[in-house]
Amino acid sequence: GHILKSAWCLARAYLVEPNPEYLAAATRILDDVIAQDGTYDYGEWWEWEQAFTAGMMVYYITGDESYLSFADEKIDYFMDTCIDPEYGDVYRGPNSGTGKGDYYKAGYHSTELGYYIYLYSNLYYYKNPASLYYYFEAADSARQITLYPIAIEDSVLHITNVLLDDENFSDFDAGSRILNIAPGIGGVFYVTFENVSVPSSIEHQRNAINPGIFALAQNYPNPFNPTTTINYELPEPSMLSLTVYDVRGHEVTVLQKGVKPAGNYTIQWSGLDQSDNPVSTGLYFCRLEASSFSQTIKMLYLK
Repeated sequence: GHILKSAWCLARAYLVEPNPEYLAAATRILDDVIAQDGTYDYGEWWEWEQAFTAGMMVYYITGDESYLSFADEKIDYFMDTCIDPEYGDVYRGPNSGTGKGDYYKAGYHSTELGYYIYLYSNLYYYKNPASLYYYFEAADSARQITLYPIAIEDSVLHITNVLLDDENFSDFDAGSRILNIAPGIGGVFYVTFENVSVPSSIEHQRNAINPGIFALAQNYPNPFNPTTTINYELPEPSMLSLTVYDVRGHEVTVLQKGVKPAGNYTIQWSGLDQSDNPVSTGLYFCRLEASSFSQTIKMLYLK
């Protein structure tokens, strides 16, 4: 459990401060666990929580489906063996029939797992909105409160709607996720968040099986060194740009720009910037813009 928790924490730290060493360590840990999965003993409920959160977090950053499968398998096993199907609550271990009602287990780990399943599946995977309740007591002075529901790039998580005690509340900044609360105001805030970045892997799969649409496929291999391949599809002649950005939103290089006829296209990127200098290890974004269409994928470059 603590091995997997280390991978989860390293991946979360990477999204806050994109140090490539954090992500490299997280993937090494998970790769080792996956390679030796049959020898690891998941003895208690909280260890499946760490398996799910670590797998989902690293999948979100890298796009590697093996980490998603790992998270999915572990949460399936947890639901099949640790939940009392008749009366609810969580057993301490698989099919143990013991440990229910533990305040620490029920009040912390089980609740936390439900929280992360809800947020990670919606905001990381399906790219659906997710809503949370916050309670702030009234205060004598004005406040600006920034909300951080999960570790995610600041630029992609926005607030789309807020209710205060079931009434519309409009004094918020969507992009910075700040609630501006005036003096004497407080209560229950119902806040809806949305990942405004890229289509989910589900949508990529739909694009792959539905020809005749704009589509940007996930690069492969990913992570990569030294070269990765990028495929995209145009259903009609289009003016396009295919551009690589770093995590701070700075343009790294333009891979293609101009008018292209309808068709499927393949291009490679060898980790060089516009001046043909090697880029640093880390996370990059490749964005296709064509007509009114735009889509972005994440690419992880490792030296």
